[in-house]
Order: sequence, then C-alpha cells, then structure tokens
Amino acid sequence: MRFEHVISTIGFVVLLHAAYQTIEYRTHLKLHDQEFDYPPVTVLLEVVGGFFTCLWGGLIMAGEPLPIKSAMDDQHAEQIDFRPDFINLNTRCRALPPKKVS
Repeated sequence: MRFEHVISTIGFVVLLHAAYQTIEYRTHLKLHDQEFDYPPVTVLLEVVGGFFTCLWGGLIMAGEPLPIKSAMDDQHAEQIDFRPDFINLNTRCRALPPKKVS
C-alpha cells in the first residue's frame, strides 16, 4: 500500500473507533438511567483527529493541482454561451391546448 492510502485508512479506523466508543458510552448511560447530553471530550478529539488524518491522506492522494488554462481569450462571446448539451427539445408544450386565433 502506498503512504497516502495508509494515512487515509488510519483516519477511517480512528473515525470508526470514535463511533464505536460513542455507541458504547450511550449504552453505558442507558444502563445507569442517565441522559445523553453530548459525547465525551476524548471522542470529540478523536473525531477531529480522524477527520484531519483523512483530509491529509486525501490531499496527498490528489497530487499536484493542474494549472488553469487560459484558452478563453481566443473565443468570442457567442461561442462561450453556446452549449448544445443543454438544449432541451422534449418539452411539455405539446400537452398544452393550441392557441385559438380570433
């Protein structure tokens, strides 16, 4: 396994452990007839640590960012606004009654 995959896996394991610890804490409170207000501070710190570990692994996996190409200078305004992928020819107009000419 590569380093970034190991880091991300460690982060996910830490998050899963925090979830398990919260479930166990709630079960303990139910056995002693106490209300659940918020999880313990250790669980919150574990969630924050796991989140940032996953984030770090994901950022390492992504690699270097690609530069933004400035090819927009060569195009005219008509070419930029024309997007044939978004032309919708199947509308509901045929379901409407035709207009009566008076």
